[in-house]
Amino acid sequence: ADPGRVRSRLHGALNLAAMLGTLLLLFAAIVWERWVFLLVVPAGFAIGLRNMDYASRATASPSEWEREHLTSLLTAGIALHTALLVFGTSRTLGIDLGGATALVPWLLPAAVGLPAIWRLRR
Repeated sequence: ADPGRVRSRLHGALNLAAMLGTLLLLFAAIVWERWVFLLVVPAGFAIGLRNMDYASRATASPSEWEREHLTSLLTAGIALHTALLVFGTSRTLGIDLGGATALVPWLLPAAVGLPAIWRLRR
Protein backbone atom coordinates (compact mmCIF):
# COMPACT_ATOMS: atom_id res chain seq x y z
CA ALA A 1 0.00 0.00 0.00
CA ASP A 2 3.07 2.27 -0.13
CA PRO A 3 3.35 3.66 -3.68
CA GLY A 4 6.88 4.86 -2.92
CA ARG A 5 8.06 1.23 -2.76
CA VAL A 6 7.35 0.72 -6.47
CA ARG A 7 8.71 4.10 -7.51
CA SER A 8 12.13 3.37 -8.96
CA ARG A 9 14.10 3.98 -12.14
CA LEU A 10 13.35 0.43 -13.28
CA HIS A 11 9.62 0.93 -12.70
CA GLY A 12 9.68 4.18 -14.67
CA ALA A 13 11.75 2.62 -17.46
CA LEU A 14 9.39 -0.36 -17.79
CA ASN A 15 6.34 1.88 -17.97
CA LEU A 16 8.01 4.17 -20.49
CA ALA A 17 8.90 1.05 -22.51
CA ALA A 18 5.22 0.04 -22.49
CA MET A 19 4.26 3.46 -23.80
CA LEU A 20 7.03 3.40 -26.42
CA GLY A 21 5.93 -0.08 -27.44
CA THR A 22 2.50 1.37 -28.08
CA LEU A 23 3.97 3.82 -30.56
CA LEU A 24 6.02 1.08 -32.22
CA LEU A 25 2.96 -1.15 -32.52
CA LEU A 26 1.02 1.73 -34.06
CA PHE A 27 3.82 2.20 -36.60
CA ALA A 28 3.93 -1.56 -37.30
CA ALA A 29 0.15 -1.69 -37.82
CA ILE A 30 0.39 1.05 -40.42
CA VAL A 31 3.48 -0.30 -42.21
CA TRP A 32 2.28 -3.93 -42.25
CA GLU A 33 -1.36 -2.93 -42.86
CA ARG A 34 -2.48 -5.11 -39.95
CA TRP A 35 -5.38 -2.97 -38.81
CA VAL A 36 -6.43 -5.43 -36.12
CA PHE A 37 -3.26 -4.43 -34.19
CA LEU A 38 -4.89 -1.06 -33.64
CA LEU A 39 -7.28 -2.74 -31.19
CA VAL A 40 -4.48 -3.30 -28.67
CA VAL A 41 -2.46 -0.14 -29.32
CA PRO A 42 -4.03 1.92 -26.50
CA ALA A 43 -3.35 -0.77 -23.87
CA GLY A 44 0.37 -0.18 -23.34
CA PHE A 45 -0.04 3.56 -23.10
CA ALA A 46 -2.95 3.34 -20.65
CA ILE A 47 -1.19 0.75 -18.48
CA GLY A 48 2.06 2.73 -18.36
CA LEU A 49 0.29 5.96 -17.43
CA ARG A 50 -1.87 4.29 -14.77
CA ASN A 51 1.13 2.60 -13.16
CA MET A 52 3.16 5.81 -13.14
CA ASP A 53 0.21 7.73 -11.71
CA TYR A 54 -0.12 5.27 -8.81
CA ALA A 55 3.63 5.27 -8.14
CA SER A 56 3.70 9.08 -8.02
CA ARG A 57 1.26 9.23 -5.09
CA ALA A 58 2.61 10.01 -1.65
CA THR A 59 0.29 7.54 0.08
CA ALA A 60 -2.46 5.10 -0.77
CA SER A 61 -5.11 3.48 1.35
CA PRO A 62 -5.30 -0.32 1.44
CA SER A 63 -8.45 -0.19 -0.70
CA GLU A 64 -6.66 1.95 -3.33
CA TRP A 65 -3.78 -0.54 -3.40
CA GLU A 66 -6.20 -3.45 -3.70
CA ARG A 67 -8.05 -1.72 -6.55
CA GLU A 68 -4.78 -1.05 -8.42
CA HIS A 69 -3.56 -4.59 -7.82
CA LEU A 70 -6.78 -6.21 -9.04
CA THR A 71 -6.90 -3.87 -12.06
CA SER A 72 -3.36 -4.92 -12.99
CA LEU A 73 -4.22 -8.61 -12.56
CA LEU A 74 -7.32 -8.28 -14.75
CA THR A 75 -5.35 -6.34 -17.36
CA ALA A 76 -2.68 -9.04 -17.44
CA GLY A 77 -5.43 -11.65 -17.79
CA ILE A 78 -6.92 -9.79 -20.75
CA ALA A 79 -3.51 -9.61 -22.44
CA LEU A 80 -2.73 -13.27 -21.76
CA HIS A 81 -6.08 -14.57 -22.96
CA THR A 82 -5.98 -12.36 -26.05
CA ALA A 83 -2.58 -13.77 -27.00
CA LEU A 84 -3.66 -17.34 -26.31
CA LEU A 85 -6.86 -16.99 -28.33
CA VAL A 86 -5.26 -15.18 -31.27
CA PHE A 87 -2.28 -17.50 -31.62
CA GLY A 88 -4.15 -20.58 -30.47
CA THR A 89 -6.90 -20.30 -33.07
CA SER A 90 -4.70 -19.28 -35.98
CA ARG A 91 -1.47 -21.17 -35.45
CA THR A 92 -1.99 -24.01 -33.01
CA LEU A 93 -5.44 -25.12 -34.12
CA GLY A 94 -5.09 -23.87 -37.70
CA ILE A 95 -8.49 -22.19 -37.64
CA ASP A 96 -8.62 -19.42 -40.21
CA LEU A 97 -11.33 -17.01 -39.17
CA GLY A 98 -12.45 -14.60 -41.84
CA GLY A 99 -14.43 -11.40 -41.93
CA ALA A 100 -15.87 -10.09 -38.69
CA THR A 101 -15.30 -13.41 -36.89
CA ALA A 102 -11.55 -12.77 -37.11
CA LEU A 103 -12.04 -10.05 -34.48
CA VAL A 104 -13.56 -12.43 -31.90
CA PRO A 105 -10.23 -13.71 -30.48
CA TRP A 106 -9.01 -10.11 -30.26
CA LEU A 107 -12.12 -8.69 -28.61
CA LEU A 108 -13.56 -11.48 -26.45
CA PRO A 109 -11.09 -11.17 -23.54
CA ALA A 110 -11.56 -7.39 -23.46
CA ALA A 111 -15.34 -7.80 -23.65
CA VAL A 112 -15.17 -9.88 -20.46
CA GLY A 113 -12.32 -8.12 -18.63
CA LEU A 114 -13.02 -4.45 -19.25
CA PRO A 115 -16.52 -4.51 -17.69
CA ALA A 116 -14.99 -6.30 -14.67
CA ILE A 117 -12.35 -3.55 -14.37
CA TRP A 118 -15.02 -0.87 -14.78
CA ARG A 119 -17.15 -2.42 -12.05
CA LEU A 120 -14.14 -2.82 -9.76
CA ARG A 121 -13.11 0.82 -10.16
CA ARG A 122 -16.59 2.29 -9.63
